[in-house]
Amino acid sequence: MCHLFLPLVLVAAALLAPGLCRGADGVVEVGALLPLTGGYAPHGLTGQQALTLAEEAINAHGGIKGRPVRFVVADTASDPAIGLVAARQLVEERRVAALMGGHSSAVAEEVGEMMVTRRFPFLITSATADRLTDPATYTPPGRRLASLRREIVSAKGGERTRLAAQISLVAQQADHEGNALAPHFTLFRIAPLASDGDEGVASFLTAVAHPRSAMIVYERSLAGGARAAQFALTLKRLGIPLLTSLPYNPAGADFRPLLHHIRKETPDLLYVVAQGIDAPLFMRQGAELGIAPRLIVGAGEGFADDTYGERAAGAGDAVFVSPPWTPRFPWPGAKEFADDYRRRFGNIPDHHGAQVYAGALVMADALNRATGLEPRQVTEALRATDLMTPFGPIMFERRGKGLQQNRPVPLLLQWLAGKPKIVWPQSYAEAPYVYPIDWLRGREGDNW
Repeated sequence: MCHLFLPLVLVAAALLAPGLCRGADGVVEVGALLPLTGGYAPHGLTGQQALTLAEEAINAHGGIKGRPVRFVVADTASDPAIGLVAARQLVEERRVAALMGGHSSAVAEEVGEMMVTRRFPFLITSATADRLTDPATYTPPGRRLASLRREIVSAKGGERTRLAAQISLVAQQADHEGNALAPHFTLFRIAPLASDGDEGVASFLTAVAHPRSAMIVYERSLAGGARAAQFALTLKRLGIPLLTSLPYNPAGADFRPLLHHIRKETPDLLYVVAQGIDAPLFMRQGAELGIAPRLIVGAGEGFADDTYGERAAGAGDAVFVSPPWTPRFPWPGAKEFADDYRRRFGNIPDHHGAQVYAGALVMADALNRATGLEPRQVTEALRATDLMTPFGPIMFERRGKGLQQNRPVPLLLQWLAGKPKIVWPQSYAEAPYVYPIDWLRGREGDNW
C-alpha cells in the first residue's frame, strides 16, 4: 500500500526519528504530492486510494525491474507553500526517483519551478492551466509576464496601453528564454490543457450542430467563471456569437428568473456550468418553463455525476457532456479499475483518481525502461512514453507552447434514457446521438 510521508511543517519532530519513512533496501520510491487536507482534500483522498491500487497492481506484475515500487504520498494541504516544502523533502530527504501529482495548478506551478531548476522529473496528473507545460513560465521574464497580466485586468486608459506594450515586450523575452530552457525541461502532464477541455464539444458543433447563437450559464465561483471564460473563447474561435453569460449563486438556486431570460433570448446553444444538485435542478426547472434550445451542453461535475439522471427526474435527457473520464470510456482497464476501486473503497472513482492511477502506471513504465534511476535517465524515459492506460492513451508531445503534454481523446456523451452514452466521435460511439432534439416529445418519454 502507498506510504504516507508527512511534511516537515506538520510534524517536524517526527521526521528527526532515525529510519522514519525510509523504504527497505531495494524498494524504488516515487513521490506523490496530493491534497489530503484543505479545500481539495476529497480529490486527494481519491488519488491516494487510486495509488494504493496502482502500487499493488504494479508490484504484482514484477514492480520495477524485479524490485518493489512504493508511492510515498505527501500532503500539500491544498496550499502551494506547503506543497513546495513537501516536494523538497521528498526529493532531498527521501530521495525519491521521481515526483508526480500536484493536484491544483497553483501547487503544480510552485513545485514545477523548483523541479525545472533542479532538472528533476515531475509528472503533473490533474492540474490543467495551459502555462504549466510552457518552459517560459519558469523563467524570470515569464514570472514578470504573469504579474503584468494580473495588473492589466484592472488598468484603464493610458496605464492599460502602457502595460499592453510592456506585456508584448516581456512575452518575447520569456519565449526566448523558454526556448533555451526547453531541452532541459523536466515537467510532464497527463491531464488535458484547460484550453482543450471543450474539444469534443467543439468537434460536434462544427461537424453536426452548427449553432447560430449561444448563451452561457455558470456558477459564481472561481472554477465556474474560468470554465465559462474558456468556452467563450471556444465560441469565438468557432465564429458562434455569444449572446450573454449569466452567473448564478450555487447550491440549490432558484433558476426561474434566469430561465425566463433564456427563453426570451432563444439561443441555439445553451452551455451550463453547474456542480452537484444544481445541474439536475436547472434541468427540472427548465423543463417546467419549456426551455428548448437546439442543444444543451452541461459542463461541471454536476452533469457527469452518476446520480444526475435520477435527480433530474426525467428532465435531464438529451444533454451533452464531455467529462475528462468516466468508467464508460472504451479504454482497456477503465471498467476494471472502477470496479476494483468500488469493491475496495465503496464508491466509483472520479477522473482525478483515474489520472493519478494512470500516472502511477506511466511512472512504472518509464522506470522499467530507464537505463538507471538518475533524474536525467528517468526524464529521458518519460519523454519516450507511449502507453495505453485506463485513462486512455498517453504520450507526451508539443501542444502550442506546451512541451511534454498528453492529449487525451475528447469523447462526447449524451444522457439518453437516464444513462450517459458515448455518442461522439462516431468511431467511439456506443449509441447514436439524438439531434435535432424534440424537447417536448422527449420530456414526455417518446423520443429517447
